[in-house]
Amino acid sequence: AKAGMKNPVPLDKNARKKWIEDYKKRLGWQHHVESKYYLFMSNAPQDRTAYYAKLMDMMCKNYCKIFGYKEEIKQPFLVHMYANQQEFMRKDRKGPGVGGYYDGTKIVCFLAERAKLSTQVVLFHEGTHQFQGLIWPNMLALTRVPGGIWMVEGLATYFECAEPVKGKLVTGQINKLRFGTLKQAMATNRYTRIPQLIRMTQRGYTAFHYAHGWGLCYYLIHASKKHMKRFKAYFKEFKKEGVDPVAAFAEHFPVDEDKLDEDWKRYITSL
Repeated sequence: AKAGMKNPVPLDKNARKKWIEDYKKRLGWQHHVESKYYLFMSNAPQDRTAYYAKLMDMMCKNYCKIFGYKEEIKQPFLVHMYANQQEFMRKDRKGPGVGGYYDGTKIVCFLAERAKLSTQVVLFHEGTHQFQGLIWPNMLALTRVPGGIWMVEGLATYFECAEPVKGKLVTGQINKLRFGTLKQAMATNRYTRIPQLIRMTQRGYTAFHYAHGWGLCYYLIHASKKHMKRFKAYFKEFKKEGVDPVAAFAEHFPVDEDKLDEDWKRYITSL
């Protein structure tokens, strides 16, 4: 199994069936839903669980397309879904500000369809990390080296605002929540500029910076075909063992960082 697929779900159909029943009994899950790419263990209603499993299948196709993943996905991605936030907080010992997480083996979330911590947003965000875990040699290490975190979180915030429209998932919209934060910070000149942003590690990367990661990904993907081409090439570097994100950025964006920053600011504030 690859780095991000450390989840214990067996590949063999019969072994998987037995494993699922044992797993449910041991951890007290009421039911499970198996979709094409996901296995949900859930205490939320069966129909809502199935809805999200189907939604994540659609998202998985988007991940494959944007991440350029061509291999067959044989092992399902594992998801734990609690009935509500109370159950999640009680059983997972998490605080009220946590909407869910990916721990290197599974996504853990809860059913919340109106709150700020919407299940859809959490699944799309954490699902990105789960997919990064599949295709990048060591995603966790990337968050600790300078320049890895904006890319890891930037892509997750890029995908989190996708919307289902007429049976298809539309990605690449403006993430309204993150956009407001970034635009205001830029308007008052209190934003984190590109030279700093692309050298950050997880340590100093706050909720404020999540908006920046989204904004930089959005800009590089949508501002021009030239940037998009460079971004795709830069992205490929992350599939290599021991990548140096800062050096790779300089190589694929051989432009003056301050100039790039000005252009980024102009682009975001004009949206």
